[in-house]
Amino acid sequence: MAAGECDIAVTNSYYLARMMRSTKPEDMAAVNKVGVVFPNQESWGTHLNIAGGAVARHSKNPANAIRFLEYLASPEAQNHFANGNNEWPAAQGVELDNPALKAMTAGKPFKSETIPISAVGANAVRVQQMLDRVGFP
Repeated sequence: MAAGECDIAVTNSYYLARMMRSTKPEDMAAVNKVGVVFPNQESWGTHLNIAGGAVARHSKNPANAIRFLEYLASPEAQNHFANGNNEWPAAQGVELDNPALKAMTAGKPFKSETIPISAVGANAVRVQQMLDRVGFP
């Protein structure tokens, strides 16, 4: 886009955030030529990558496994991931310290989609079949 080869691109926001936080002049020059639009901010929200965690049924230490998952969802850990990976926090209500993510929303709250994970799981096979039909790798 910055080279003028296209008018619009669809990408994961963390790639742009990485460039926005770069100290390289060429990255900053490219960043200054593009804008960000998150889809569906007025309706159902923008899709986020899905990550999850679970405790194995036969875990030798389920109490510590649960404590670890709780830590991963804590504001401290979510901010660590937001800063390290330039990704939006998975836990709601986490105050961001990432300047690139803040700049992308221009001070407005970011609205992520609210599709229940159960609906995602229930449609996984159909989605994969659709991707196979169109030849998506």
